[in-house]
Amino acid sequence: MQKVDAAEATMQSPVKPVPRKEDLPQEYDKVLSQAMDYQVKADSLNALVSEYKKELGRLPASQQQAARSRISEMESLALEYQKLADEKFGNTVNKISEFISSVFNPVYIDSNYITFSGFE
Repeated sequence: MQKVDAAEATMQSPVKPVPRKEDLPQEYDKVLSQAMDYQVKADSLNALVSEYKKELGRLPASQQQAARSRISEMESLALEYQKLADEKFGNTVNKISEFISSVFNPVYIDSNYITFSGFE
């Protein structure tokens, strides 16, 4: 077995560039928090709608129409919250992509991966 000096070993191995850490502007965190709030509201309303629909058949016929109306209102509100959440998420993802492009030199950006030149 051959012994290799640590200094020599370091000189032989290629050094990869270390990406620098850049903090996202605080505005993005705020917008993402708002988006999450809207998403939680939409999800909560959809869960309630699901439960109410399960119980609908158990209600007396005289109460079913009012229940259907309430379910419809809740579905509409859930859709509004979902739309707001999607807009906030979409706008923020676009802004984050622009920020990344201004700091780094990305080769490819999609919703799951960012590939940078020079960091392969």
